[in-house]
Amino acid sequence: MKRICFYAIPIALLLVMVSGLTTGCEWLSSAPTPPASEYPADIIGRVTTADKLIADGEEVRRYGTNTNYWIVEVSLKNKDYQYPVTSRRDKSIPLPEGVDFIWSIIFNGKVWAAPILGSPLATVPQGESGNMIFPFEMGRDDKTSDVLISYRGQEPYSYGNLLSGNTVAVYDWDLKKATQAEETQKTIATVEDIWVSHVPRYCIVVELKPTNEAVSNKVYVADLYEKGKLRATTNVSWNQPEINVLSVKLVNFPATREEWDAYLWEDISHIFSVKVHE
Repeated sequence: MKRICFYAIPIALLLVMVSGLTTGCEWLSSAPTPPASEYPADIIGRVTTADKLIADGEEVRRYGTNTNYWIVEVSLKNKDYQYPVTSRRDKSIPLPEGVDFIWSIIFNGKVWAAPILGSPLATVPQGESGNMIFPFEMGRDDKTSDVLISYRGQEPYSYGNLLSGNTVAVYDWDLKKATQAEETQKTIATVEDIWVSHVPRYCIVVELKPTNEAVSNKVYVADLYEKGKLRATTNVSWNQPEINVLSVKLVNFPATREEWDAYLWEDISHIFSVKVHE
């Protein structure tokens, strides 16, 4: 088994059996309902294995030499945690000492891998159930039966089994689904930055930088996604000199005053993404 991340943290492992179907939050996981466990949260995850992972229109950098990607769709029930179980660290929730990642893959009682991309924000209050999704880079020989998924954002930690799901060539993290390889090979433009503005109106501003795949004076469609869901569409194009120097174009999408107030000076790249296509 090829190690991706390693921290010496002993745990008690519990292997559990699986049954049922899930219901849940805004984002619906394909993982079954988690079986009852001795931990404060019941957890189970289903793994989609992908050879390539695409985010923001580009292939995610691979750090290992013999690795692939595990897209882990988690279903959980928060039975006893005082604070909500979250997909990302919440600074209002005290973090246990020595914990770097609140969600991890565990092998032989040790933290083996942490998510390689920011996950959509999801929270599960005490007494409720919900779903989350995390991407990991894992060794090609790693087996779901050898590891556990762990929530370590509060003590005591909780653990759950992983189930093997589909194997796909390419997984699009922004769309949260598998895509055909030929659809993702041509990247027209990349997102350089994204922020909110109020001039001349409240809007989300995206910097789009063309690649050499862009065709001069061709009108492309730019789709704005919010947490993986299509929100708005506009057009963008470059002339040949602009393509030659990779000139960045600003495209605007409508926003609200409330979004302006909340997102000003904040990093919103984990909330919004843009796809440019024909």
